[in-house]
Amino acid sequence: FRDFKRPDLFFALARKLRDRPYKFYMIGKIDTAKTNASIQRALEELPNVLYLGPKHVEEVEDILWSSRLLVNTSDHEGFPNTYIQALMRGVPIVALNVDPNDMIKRHELGAVMANLDSAADSINRLMSDDELWERTSVNCRCFSEKQFSISTYTDNFLSSLED
Repeated sequence: FRDFKRPDLFFALARKLRDRPYKFYMIGKIDTAKTNASIQRALEELPNVLYLGPKHVEEVEDILWSSRLLVNTSDHEGFPNTYIQALMRGVPIVALNVDPNDMIKRHELGAVMANLDSAADSINRLMSDDELWERTSVNCRCFSEKQFSISTYTDNFLSSLED
């Protein structure tokens, strides 16, 4: 976890929602001893957070199949692979900053929030409102089928060859 991933904000969200029956799974490699110490302190304090360590792509996909949301606290990223993985499984995204080309907002794939309170509210709403979650999940699956399916990539590739 590099600084731009902002694991401290992930823990702050878990702290805000600790009275709810939600489990927060943190996946990734710890980058520095300083980050490791901070993660260890947070894990001791927050029983609703489980650190799973680094995982292969297939393992992340398995975890996403049983997840209700993907939470991204990064300050900046290009286009996270985890977004594609989540969307293809119908898992809505709650992000504190990263929304490539306003994709999440424009296609109603979750929520992009400016601060912790609004992010916690969005998480709570998506976790507790089954109709909202289902509608958002369908949006995620439909969007990902149009944007990321093998047939879409194949069609785009073949089209580029014709030009």
